[in-house]
Amino acid sequence: ISKIGRLAVACSHRLQLQEKLTKTIAAILMEKLNPLGVAVVTEGAHQCMRCRGVRLPSSNVVVSEMLGKFRTDTDLRREFLSLIR
Repeated sequence: ISKIGRLAVACSHRLQLQEKLTKTIAAILMEKLNPLGVAVVTEGAHQCMRCRGVRLPSSNVVVSEMLGKFRTDTDLRREFLSLIR
């Protein structure tokens, strides 16, 4: 499990959109592990929303990417999302 955290840190060292980061992590896991499915959810605190513009202090953005069985099996996807709430 620690390797997944390392992957997320390695992918996030460059400036990029949260959506792209989430897709990149999911794609690497799918390619390297060859599982039946991958589900990745990222939650980001965006300083641009906290400090400028709308100034929402608790504005976090959640992005998900579902591949394989998680994309096609709605029951599996629902179970995963209920576990991470």
